Amino acid sequence: MSAPERYHAFDALRASAMLLGVFFHASLAYVEPVQPYWIVQDANRSLAFGAFAWASHSFRMQTFFAMSGFFARLLCQRRGARAFARHRTLRILLPFTVGVALDNLIQQSFLSWAHASSLFTPHALEMATIAGETLSPASYVRNFRLGVYWFLEYLAVLSLVVWLCSFWRPPTDPPEGRSPSLTRLLGSRSRAFLLALPHAALLWPMEPWGVGSPTGLLPELSWLAYYGLFFAFGWFLHLHRDQLTDLVSGWRRDLTLAAPVGAAALAGAVAGSSGWLPESSRGVVLWLTASFTWLMVLGLTGLFLQVFNRDRAWVRYLSDASYWFYLTHDYWVQGMQILLFPFALPSLFKYVFVLSIAGILLLFTYEFGVRYTAVGAALHGWKHRPGPSFDEAR
Repeated sequence: MSAPERYHAFDALRASAMLLGVFFHASLAYVEPVQPYWIVQDANRSLAFGAFAWASHSFRMQTFFAMSGFFARLLCQRRGARAFARHRTLRILLPFTVGVALDNLIQQSFLSWAHASSLFTPHALEMATIAGETLSPASYVRNFRLGVYWFLEYLAVLSLVVWLCSFWRPPTDPPEGRSPSLTRLLGSRSRAFLLALPHAALLWPMEPWGVGSPTGLLPELSWLAYYGLFFAFGWFLHLHRDQLTDLVSGWRRDLTLAAPVGAAALAGAVAGSSGWLPESSRGVVLWLTASFTWLMVLGLTGLFLQVFNRDRAWVRYLSDASYWFYLTHDYWVQGMQILLFPFALPSLFKYVFVLSIAGILLLFTYEFGVRYTAVGAALHGWKHRPGPSFDEAR
């Protein structure tokens, strides 16, 4: 019996979306304009980092949810509803429950200690207020935030919907043959702009001029619908996976168009939030933003299908490590940003230094504390530590 097919390209794309989150959060201390929700607002900031943060935030999680939808259907079809529920509990609910509790404890403890030691006080009023409080059970609950773990809550809800629907109608492949509607969509030069229409409509009641993030402790229906459509797109791609080659043909066009469309969307967002554009033009700006998102999602999907569609040891390693990296990177990233805060150094130097040190620490903790342990098994399955060969053992 042949081994089940592994989608190396999508493993790599999902991992890249995770790893881009590390680069994104490392930039937030150096973003112009200031991001008040982030713990550090460095004195040396750059508009270039602001553009990078806007662009990456507009497509990285959207790409991740599309890949999550693809793999959710693959898992549900191959293993069934019960195995799907066990897998999602281990890979999503357990890291979310443990991770968000520890994240709040570490973050609040560090802030309280840094403030008491006169090491660092955040500029943002809300963060400074939290830092000034003595940590207690009451303050822990009052200041509890989902932080970087919000996506797991939304992924858990979408997985629950999939699990419930699988009892009603288990996922099965359609009859052989290509879907004419999908062929027309994926082969169309305007595919990203068409897919952007429903997402622009979902953005309308949320952020005024762009893509924000969920902030509440409980899932918000509008954000669930927004990311749910990307999840559904990934599910649909797996349903018609024989047509994935249609995505390869247009990836160069998509990524080429993404630059001017993204620049126009960003310019519109800046002008609109500054009061230079009338409210009536917000719909056009949101459509351009959603179009940039889809150009990147579709373009990167096609690119990875062409370039990473075979097994590579280093790609497999980073794919395994990326989940741990994302779940724990903010401790190291924010710690480095705080330590560099007093120094009058260029923002680019600080950014590269933060990424370098955080990357080394993340690799070290993953390789020696996670990869071959029960934690690693929960995140990506058991890995066997390489041992000596038979000849060496003799």
